[in-house]
Amino acid sequence: MRKLLLIIMSLGMFISGSIVYAQTAEEEDLEHGIMVAKNTRNGKEIILNLKVEKDFAEALHFMTHQKVEAFMKWGTLELTEERVDAMLEILEDTNFVNKFFYKRTLEQWKEGNFKNVVMVHNRIWEMAEGDIGKATAYLDEQEEESYIKEHYR
Repeated sequence: MRKLLLIIMSLGMFISGSIVYAQTAEEEDLEHGIMVAKNTRNGKEIILNLKVEKDFAEALHFMTHQKVEAFMKWGTLELTEERVDAMLEILEDTNFVNKFFYKRTLEQWKEGNFKNVVMVHNRIWEMAEGDIGKATAYLDEQEEESYIKEHYR
């Protein structure tokens, strides 16, 4: 009986801890430079370590997907003010080859200027040697809202 009680208490503590972690995971992830994107083909999570340039670029690329028209979009990550701020902060401590490009992009986004989003998408797409999914246009407000509802709400 005592063993059963101990098991039940342990499970309760584990479940409680998991719930608390799930509620704060995004904040903790941003603080540590980890973002979780979603593969749009199979719905699986993609863990991105923003201290690695390839992952940093991929996070930026995935965020453009809510604002551009492209034949194929393989991943998605909601473009939020918190993510932009976190990426700018992480960028300060890096020696990325494309640091100036990333910084200029994120600073414009922070100001609410997304006119560069098709160019940003395609530049990162080309750096990754993409062959399908070049951005061709901006999504209008209604299309972007539909994309956000489909992928994040």
